Amino acid sequence: MTNIIRFPAGRPVPAERIPREQVERLAGLALDVVDQILVMLDDAAIDRRSAAQGADGKAREDG
Repeated sequence: MTNIIRFPAGRPVPAERIPREQVERLAGLALDVVDQILVMLDDAAIDRRSAAQGADGKAREDG
C-alpha cells in the first residue's frame, strides 16, 4: 500500500484518487488526535493550577 518516492523525484508523480470512505476515516483519525492533544493540554493546565495553589486552596506566594 505504501509507495516509495525518491527525493528529489526525477519526474512528477501523478495524483491518485482516494475513495471517500478512506478520506472520512482519515479525517476521523485526525480529529481523534486533536481531541487527545486537547485533553493533554487541559490536564497540563489543571496540573499547573494545582501546583500554583497551596494545600489550603490559597494561591502560593513564591518570590
